[in-house]
Amino acid sequence: MAHTTEQNLDDETIVPHDDTNMVFYFTSPAFNLPDDPADHQAKLTVLRQAVRLSQPRQTVPDAEWVDLLSTEIRSILEKRVQHVSDWVTINTARFSSNAETLKLRRILDSAVVDVQAGIEFCRAQCAECELLCLLPRRHEKAHECTTSHRCRFRCEIVDGHDEQEPCGLP
Repeated sequence: MAHTTEQNLDDETIVPHDDTNMVFYFTSPAFNLPDDPADHQAKLTVLRQAVRLSQPRQTVPDAEWVDLLSTEIRSILEKRVQHVSDWVTINTARFSSNAETLKLRRILDSAVVDVQAGIEFCRAQCAECELLCLLPRRHEKAHECTTSHRCRFRCEIVDGHDEQEPCGLP
């Protein structure tokens, strides 16, 4: 029988978890994983798009909206970290004081710090508008808010319009 990361390797029982299928990005010298900015940005974009907030971006101050988004992504990551930690704990219980098990724990702790850094947004001001940049920290491109740079509401100025038109302001 093939083992999955959800199983106890000793008795093949499922390790209980409240995890998702989301893919996170991290680099790690311990695993010889190179830093790939394009891959990092793509994974952060998928995470950002998967999160459904109760408030649309243009209905609250942007810093507050980005904080809400970051909190939701961190919550998803915490579930993943807990799942992996539980799996490692269960599957190394017989070897808890073994040097290799302790090394694995240090590698896991380092990977957690790295992946936590990987979900941080730049938060500088977008190059085209006043919204915050949603690219990964330390990106090389121009700051990008990932919006259309157009107001999503109808124009509030009624004078000069025959009917209510979309707002033309960024």
